[in-house]
Amino acid sequence: MDSPAQVFRRYHHVRQRTTSGCGICSVLMAVSAIRADFIPSSAMETSWLAQLRRMRGGVPTFEIMRMIDSFDLQMSIWYEDSIHNQDKNDPLVRNYIKSLEHYLSKGSITMHRENARIDLDLVASELRRGSVVLLNGTVSGVPHMRVCVGIAGNGLVVADPLEDASYIVEQASFSHYFNAPHG
Repeated sequence: MDSPAQVFRRYHHVRQRTTSGCGICSVLMAVSAIRADFIPSSAMETSWLAQLRRMRGGVPTFEIMRMIDSFDLQMSIWYEDSIHNQDKNDPLVRNYIKSLEHYLSKGSITMHRENARIDLDLVASELRRGSVVLLNGTVSGVPHMRVCVGIAGNGLVVADPLEDASYIVEQASFSHYFNAPHG
């Protein structure tokens, strides 16, 4: 990782209470890092779950986009694969593409990059620019989202809704934590 500058955005930690609430809790923590006046509560998870569609047991990325947009925040989407490599008949893919087009045209998505190499250096670069980064990964093979709120030493400060507090992920274990199951 180049120049290990210290970056940390204060945030309010939200531990997930439901099996599919990681994305929602990660967004709530991210919003609290961006807006100091926003204090999420654990009840917000179930409230948002009632509003967002769940498919295949989880809250899909296009619903996370909708949640972020509802806070009037702009987002960049980094995707390790290409939409052109996906099954266009899959409802998740169709809804993702439809949402992507909608939020791009609306201006909520300021950048969409496919075939990106998502690594610790890219995330650290975005954090240094003032962004907060949501990352998909897995826990025991199950999709799981976390939010990166800072850089400490040679690692990322990660707020994980499965844990009670943030922790540091270093270069050597980055791919273990953030190996997105669907690209």
